[in-house]
Amino acid sequence: MPAAGCAVVGGPLDFLVDSNATNIFWAANSRINPADPNVDQSQIKLLFEVPANQLPTGVDNARIRVRPLLNAILPQGGHIDTAFEISAVDPATMGQFSGGDQAALTLYIRYDPVLCEVSSEDEATLVLGRYNSDSATWQDVCGDLADPSATVREVSCANADLSFGIFGVIKKAGNDFNDLTPPTFPSTGGFTLTSPSRCDTCAPPSIDLEWGPASDNGGSGIVGYWIYVDGSPITFSQDTTANPTVHFTFRSCCTIDTTRQHRYQVQAEDNAGNKSDLFGSLLSP
Repeated sequence: MPAAGCAVVGGPLDFLVDSNATNIFWAANSRINPADPNVDQSQIKLLFEVPANQLPTGVDNARIRVRPLLNAILPQGGHIDTAFEISAVDPATMGQFSGGDQAALTLYIRYDPVLCEVSSEDEATLVLGRYNSDSATWQDVCGDLADPSATVREVSCANADLSFGIFGVIKKAGNDFNDLTPPTFPSTGGFTLTSPSRCDTCAPPSIDLEWGPASDNGGSGIVGYWIYVDGSPITFSQDTTANPTVHFTFRSCCTIDTTRQHRYQVQAEDNAGNKSDLFGSLLSP
């Protein structure tokens, strides 16, 4: 359990989201304006920055709920603070934001290192985590570490898979800062980046990507894969167990329409933050 005085206590907050850019947040004082430069940002325990045009095709507005989870199943000895659940109330079938703006979705969770009794050593390993209900495990969202020198302490992630679910502050799994060796992809065996199928009529349209898993000889282990589109990192996949191929469904988002031609590549990242060279070069359709 979190240290005394560390847990976030309060009820859920609902937000109406349309095509305009907005901030979804949780704070004990729901009247706080996250965009106000005079507001103490440490009071805002969760902040989800949503750029314009992020609703799925056919959805004009949505009601999104942020709820603190005091009894979340967090890793024993591997977390601070509490966790939050982000969900769609209406339409209930909406599982994520997806749209056509260039700006990135960014999620922050703030914490107090004093109230949460976090040592400086532990704080240097904190990341934004998501609970995977299928495997009953917590996983790094994108591996970006907290900054112990920042005035407002937070873990955050942008340009990653921020589909709705349970998020919390966790220790980076398998952290090994002595690992300076980047991951590598197989150079033999015919492994490459392929697309076994695509769905142009889905909402939003999507393309399936598959590739051979990377290996990490430095010892910290693979944390996931960045998906590059036209040379830019767009989203992050945490699938590190698939063998002999890794599968990822890329759905149209940001300014990327999968029905139009794009070049797809992948990049592996390990738990020490080392990244591989870009792998594959799939031009589709």
